[in-house]
Amino acid sequence: MNLPKFNSLILLMMVLATAGAHAQLYNQRWVYGTGGGIFFSSTGPIPFGVPTPIQSSEGCASICFPQTGQLMFYTNGVTVWNANGLVMQNGTGLLGGDPVVLTSTAAAVIVPSPQNANQYYIFCQDDFDGGNNGLTYSIVDMTLAGGLGAIVPTQKNIPLYANNTEKLTVAKKGCNDGYWILTAGIDGNSVAAFGLDANGLNTTPVLSPTNAFMGTSGHIKVNPAGTKFVVGNFFQNAIEIYNFNAFTGTISNLVSVVTGPILGANFSPWYGFEFSPDGNLLYASNTLALYQFNISSGNGPTILSTAVQLPTSFSLPAALQLGPDNLIYMNGIAFQIPNPNVQGLGCGPFVPVSNQIGGGGYGLPQKVLSLSLPTLTYSSPTYTTGNTTAQLPTNTSTSLGQYTATPAGLSINSVTGAVLPSTSQPGTYQITFTPSSGC
Repeated sequence: MNLPKFNSLILLMMVLATAGAHAQLYNQRWVYGTGGGIFFSSTGPIPFGVPTPIQSSEGCASICFPQTGQLMFYTNGVTVWNANGLVMQNGTGLLGGDPVVLTSTAAAVIVPSPQNANQYYIFCQDDFDGGNNGLTYSIVDMTLAGGLGAIVPTQKNIPLYANNTEKLTVAKKGCNDGYWILTAGIDGNSVAAFGLDANGLNTTPVLSPTNAFMGTSGHIKVNPAGTKFVVGNFFQNAIEIYNFNAFTGTISNLVSVVTGPILGANFSPWYGFEFSPDGNLLYASNTLALYQFNISSGNGPTILSTAVQLPTSFSLPAALQLGPDNLIYMNGIAFQIPNPNVQGLGCGPFVPVSNQIGGGGYGLPQKVLSLSLPTLTYSSPTYTTGNTTAQLPTNTSTSLGQYTATPAGLSINSVTGAVLPSTSQPGTYQITFTPSSGC
């Protein structure tokens, strides 16, 4: 008897599936500060053996080739360097801060294009002190300059939003089919979210009000699950935590943690934030001290009662960033928080990455996000016609939809995807799930 073989195919938005296949490797190497660079190996972070040409007092961004983890390019928001450490073709004069002092908090973030696997957006946020360029973007095409990449001449320093802030971050859309580019609203009392997906960049922002003026410097951050958004409240010296809706790009349901009572001599506006990988803890820095809060209660006073000041030998704690190893790093010489899911002092001890060359400054590269897409699988690729048990698929999509099979001859339930081998014809089949809505 011939044995029929049924093949399940990941077809839902397949054009994006390869972008998510090597998600971690985009962030395998960081470049920051003055000549700093580290490689995240399987045994831990290793500093580069030679200094990089980057000069940055604060914001910076770097990205690696997704398949290999080798450096692709990096920037301080003004200049872009290619994988060889040379200035990228057309890679000068970006608008992510003053070209001399280089003190924009975020300066730049890098986002893979959902439209073209060879292109990358560099979003730049100008320096508040004297800068008036707001949020701009440029596009790098890696097919240019012999594979070293170049900024497309007609896609450089394109104005996007005339705000006056240094806040900039990126979050994935709810269906993992695009990104939200998040910054402070023009009035300083709102968050502006720009959608980027296969249809392109939506230049009209989604606006959400915040409780009060957010200030100009300091970071904003979305948690790894894409459900929480955090920002510092400049005048009230508070940490404001909002729900984040990854489907609409909006924030809501403020939880305010008024931190003045715990700071004392450490009083200073909040600068850096990072969530623990499990989302229960928030780490916050203000260039004078580093604190940890348990935010799981969702209640401001309760969160404040969990505050722990964490010891660090570094005198200017600023940027905080979750690494590809799921550990949190702090600026300077990349101090590591080795147990970020542990509440209290047990999250330490805090150690610098050893033997670094260069570094320093207030900044670390923000994570480059990649898109992971729904998958469709069956428990086995091969069944016999004597099998009378319906075979159900594992489908990570949350949408309703329809299952189809080609060529004809497969007995399949179009609603559940269940395959009945005993009433099917021998052969090889391709199964497709088409969502009717959602993702």
